Amino acid sequence: MNIVILHYHLNRGGVTSVIANHLRALSSAGVDGIRVMILFGGRKTGWGDSLTAELSDRDVSLAVIPGLEYDEGQSPRSSELAESVRQTLDQAGFTPHTTIVHVHNHALGKSVSLPGALRELAEAGYRLLLQIHDFAEDFRPEVYGRLTPA
Repeated sequence: MNIVILHYHLNRGGVTSVIANHLRALSSAGVDGIRVMILFGGRKTGWGDSLTAELSDRDVSLAVIPGLEYDEGQSPRSSELAESVRQTLDQAGFTPHTTIVHVHNHALGKSVSLPGALRELAEAGYRLLLQIHDFAEDFRPEVYGRLTPA
């Protein structure tokens, strides 16, 4: 089984801590044969060498996909982002039938391409676990506005 964890970044904060705790729990469960790939936009100030060393008994890899970064007004098309993710997964041997993609806050509005890209991944057969724990409308009216049609 392959698990992909997808988030915008691995900077210090709640989601990075949650991801690290997920991996620690997986490691302590002692389940063999699981490969994990973390896809993120490139920033990783919250992901230290000590965490990598702590998880060294597990097959955990990191892969940067620049299109996952906050788009700040410029965003790749959803199809381009989906293709970048698919290519990265294909190169690692993560097929749709052996992989689940765990996504944090896909509809937050930080990347307007992400929801459409995930739709394309689902259509390609990837199973998705969408973990929504922040909402664009929670004190982020400018972000929420980016998600609504004009």
